[in-house]
Amino acid sequence: MPDKNYVVVGAPVDQPRCMLAIPEVGVPEIRDLDGNTLTQLHPDPSLGTVLGSGPLTVESIGKLMVHMSEHPDVSDEIADNRVKIVKASLAFLPKKGQFSDQQREAILDATEVQIVYETREKVQGTDKNVRILVVPSDHTLAAGEAEILQGLTGPEGDPPLAYPLDRYLMLYARRQQIEAIIRGYFQKPGTSDEILAIEDDLVAYVDAEIENAILTKTPAGDVDPDDVKNQILTTPVRAFHRAVGIYATNMCR
Repeated sequence: MPDKNYVVVGAPVDQPRCMLAIPEVGVPEIRDLDGNTLTQLHPDPSLGTVLGSGPLTVESIGKLMVHMSEHPDVSDEIADNRVKIVKASLAFLPKKGQFSDQQREAILDATEVQIVYETREKVQGTDKNVRILVVPSDHTLAAGEAEILQGLTGPEGDPPLAYPLDRYLMLYARRQQIEAIIRGYFQKPGTSDEILAIEDDLVAYVDAEIENAILTKTPAGDVDPDDVKNQILTTPVRAFHRAVGIYATNMCR
């Protein structure tokens, strides 16, 4: 399909294709979003601790990678589980061209997942590190570069290789810095009492505007605690796991 570009990467946190189900009795299963069993996994007590039951997304890949990096040597059965979980955590994201649902599913079904472990070992008094560079085969890096050169990358100032949630994460994390910049304005010598009187109101207004722009609210106007993007924005370890999964699956394309 030379006229069509796409990537197979970790599923966005709000667009899972599959779920991991860990029943109290029986073996773990990968299920579709309607609860139908897609595949059964081998017994693995660590799955409940590392992932737990729930949607499989790029965040799941990140969580699993943190665990796998500390536990690389496992049985063939556990290794098979890991491959199946990563594959179920992937999604098809079109970059250019139209794809039918059948085409999308066929591409995902035919996708092969390989998990390769980098190593570090002592050799003659120093460390020997094996680093593995994964080079994408689908030409999307060149396509992304072309978009930047043509000025087709979206709103001015967006960082390359970033998703909207990444921009929100950066903005949300910089709120204190933004507040410091605003308050610095009011520290200028000669600032009138009339100007000083609006300092706290301005800081509160800007902070509220940032929150309203990036956090999903309930109809009552409260931050929705069940919105997965809100959870990522307000939970640093979940943001970390998502970032690990993004870079691991070349989702930064």
